[in-house]
Amino acid sequence: MKPLSRRTRFIYLAVSITAFLFTVPVAVFYASGYRFNGLSFVETGGVYVSVPLSDASVFINGKEEGVSSLFTRSFYTDNLIAGTYAVQVSREGYYPWVKKLTVEARIVTDVFAFLVPQSILIREIEIREGDTASTTRAVSKNEYNTFVKAFARKIVSAPTQGGTATSTPVDTRAGAELYIEGGNLIVRWMKDPQSVPSSFCIKPSSCVQEFFIEKGRETVSNAQFFAGGVVYSTKESGIFLAENDVRPVPLIVPLYSRPGAQFRIVNGALIVKDGSAFYDISGF
Repeated sequence: MKPLSRRTRFIYLAVSITAFLFTVPVAVFYASGYRFNGLSFVETGGVYVSVPLSDASVFINGKEEGVSSLFTRSFYTDNLIAGTYAVQVSREGYYPWVKKLTVEARIVTDVFAFLVPQSILIREIEIREGDTASTTRAVSKNEYNTFVKAFARKIVSAPTQGGTATSTPVDTRAGAELYIEGGNLIVRWMKDPQSVPSSFCIKPSSCVQEFFIEKGRETVSNAQFFAGGVVYSTKESGIFLAENDVRPVPLIVPLYSRPGAQFRIVNGALIVKDGSAFYDISGF
């Protein structure tokens, strides 16, 4: 075989060097989170979605990213140009969950899907032994008295008119505290601002130390962390379960729609008092 001429070898070498000099910067840009868009490179970010249940479909801007399973409960989508994205998680028998997330360059935006079942079981509590109907829950007299004592406990809140910040939260959990001030419900982050969770961040680079879960619409009378969110009661409409996240759009689900109804969390169970009757709300 006739060897290549010196000129041909030089051309091959020049082409190889040129290709190397072109591809290396491109590879570095891609590894650094840049993508080619139009006529220029732009920085990109990502979204990390955690799902608490199996058989839930995850969508970003209407495109399905996957379905959760026993072993797959999180989904990461990268190469997203900075902007606002609609993240939706749907599961049969559950309220649809939608969150508008802001993606920033070279940052991963994380979110936890707050899924609430559409069918909530409400059972009246009775002092009785043995089997009962599906609409009632039988308890011993001692357990019933536990509920009575729980509702005798007063809830601390600031006055509805001209109230100032209360020094005592109505509930605390993992650095977050719930306050009722002037009939409004506020969640505050009480630990180091540098460790604030993403649920307090309107966007990754802009976080707050507190935000309202209920403001102005109704008068909150009680609130507790419960079932991954916040359960609260209002004097006007009853009891609700709300998502604990500042980003739009928060999911708020009515649990017991009777004005004046009260609730307490007793041994991990949600107990409602309506007049003189007690009810157990479950199914979460």
